[in-house]
Amino acid sequence: MEKKTLTAGAVSNKKQLQVVGNFDIVTSQDPAWAALLAAFDRYASQYGFTRVELPIMEEPSMYSLGYGATSNKTTSLIVTEVAGRALAVRSGLLPSMLRLLAQVKTLEPHLTKWVYGGGVTCASQKQLISDYEFGMEVWGPFNHLTEAQVLGAVWQFFVSLGLPDVTFEVNTCGNTSSQESYIANLRDFLKSKRYELCDACAEATSSQPLDALRCQKLDCQSVMSDAPTILDHLDEISRKNFTNLLEALEELQIPYQLSPLLAGIDGAVGTIACLKLKMDGHTVVVAEAEGHSGLVQRFGGKNVHAFGLRGSLSMLHHILLERGMQTNSAPVRPAEVYLVPLGELAAKRSLRLFRDLVEAGVTVFDYFGYAGVKNQLKAAGDAGSPIALIMGQKEAVDEVVILRDVKSGMQEVFSYDKIVNEVIKRLGR
Repeated sequence: MEKKTLTAGAVSNKKQLQVVGNFDIVTSQDPAWAALLAAFDRYASQYGFTRVELPIMEEPSMYSLGYGATSNKTTSLIVTEVAGRALAVRSGLLPSMLRLLAQVKTLEPHLTKWVYGGGVTCASQKQLISDYEFGMEVWGPFNHLTEAQVLGAVWQFFVSLGLPDVTFEVNTCGNTSSQESYIANLRDFLKSKRYELCDACAEATSSQPLDALRCQKLDCQSVMSDAPTILDHLDEISRKNFTNLLEALEELQIPYQLSPLLAGIDGAVGTIACLKLKMDGHTVVVAEAEGHSGLVQRFGGKNVHAFGLRGSLSMLHHILLERGMQTNSAPVRPAEVYLVPLGELAAKRSLRLFRDLVEAGVTVFDYFGYAGVKNQLKAAGDAGSPIALIMGQKEAVDEVVILRDVKSGMQEVFSYDKIVNEVIKRLGR
């Protein structure tokens, strides 16, 4: 860790005011940043996320818990002393989010969606490296459909930026028992390849074999291409959850790539994914997602069911400028439609309906749980949504949707291919 002492004093040279490695965001002078931030805020709002602001300094040990002891975000921390206590400037936002989830005293009885973002800084070879991160976190009672929707939200965000060539890789790391079985098998494989690996991976063979999957060195990647995958070690529940997730992604028409050797960060559980783009002639990871339940417990929290995605807006900004692209922004509006899916098949079909409505510029409130039609229609009224769209098992099979005027209670049935136009008509567009 890089330890710095902070002192106050006059600056004798104005050129020193701008610290090398830092950057400013002035949206009135940078249309790409303005559009990027507006698009992210718009999609976060449309998908039902509420803003969480996180502190700029935390306990240094948190970054080892969140990212692992050997991660660059841990080893490049800027640490200072405040009132006799060591504090670190945040090098990433995930540890703060995990700490916050661990401190939740009362688990809310419904799904909670949080979005966060902000600048982060670390030191590398005595130079500052700054970034602007974004993240989405869902926690509470949810299933694979909610995970698919989080991934769908960031996918649509990227597409709206004119980046349809993003590579979407997805895998699972199962539950604890699946991981234990897989790690034992992977360790045996690595021992037989020990002298073909870099020194760091060879050293991690016994203690942290998954690190070899995360290594970016070409020699190690070549060795790991023949490594066993966790897909052969999943229990029945983990396998079913992953299969259901892939089916949901197909329903959303997201062109994913199954990546059986994708490991995610240390401590992840369940679904893991990453999104990659070309930048400066190289393929870079611009966003990652994984289950955070085990990590929250590592921070001393309860068994909170959590899934999150995080990425770099700075990297996206660089890519937009490199490609000469511009994005469009639009004002955020309150929810206009309330989705009421009833049952697993209807909920899965509603993923596509949600996506189609959002693409048409309609703001939608969704709940993919199973609270019952009466409770959901009451919630639609409380939310002030003028329209509720109801879909049960029969409607899902018949490819129809029930449109209900929330205020009057009047209902009509429309075929799926006409429902979006009907909603736009009812909204007076």
